[in-house]
Amino acid sequence: MCEKRVLHIINGMSDGGAETYIMNVYRTVVDLGIQFDFLLRDKGQKSFYLDEIKKLGGRVFYVSYFPTHAILNYIQTKQFLEHHEEYKIIEIHANALFYISPLLILK
Repeated sequence: MCEKRVLHIINGMSDGGAETYIMNVYRTVVDLGIQFDFLLRDKGQKSFYLDEIKKLGGRVFYVSYFPTHAILNYIQTKQFLEHHEEYKIIEIHANALFYISPLLILK
C-alpha cells in the first residue's frame, strides 16, 4: 500500500479536544496507508500522545514555542518546510490569526 504523509502543525499534543480528534482520525486512516507527522510548537513538555504517535509510525518534530518566540519559530518552521518537501498535505491547527506564518512560508 502506498504510504502518504500528512503534516500537522500544532502547539502540542496534549489530551485536549483538537488533539484527541486528530488522534481518532489517525487511528482510522493509518490502516489505509496514511501517516500523520507532527511539527509541534511546543514548550518542551511531554506530549500526551507522543508514544502512540511513534507506535503508529508517525514522526514528531519540534520548533520553538509560538508566539513567545515568534521570530525563531518562523525561521525554524521555514527551514523545516524547505527540507521536508515530501508533504503534499499540511494541516495547521490554530485558534488565532497569529499562526498564519506557516501559510506565508508555504505560499
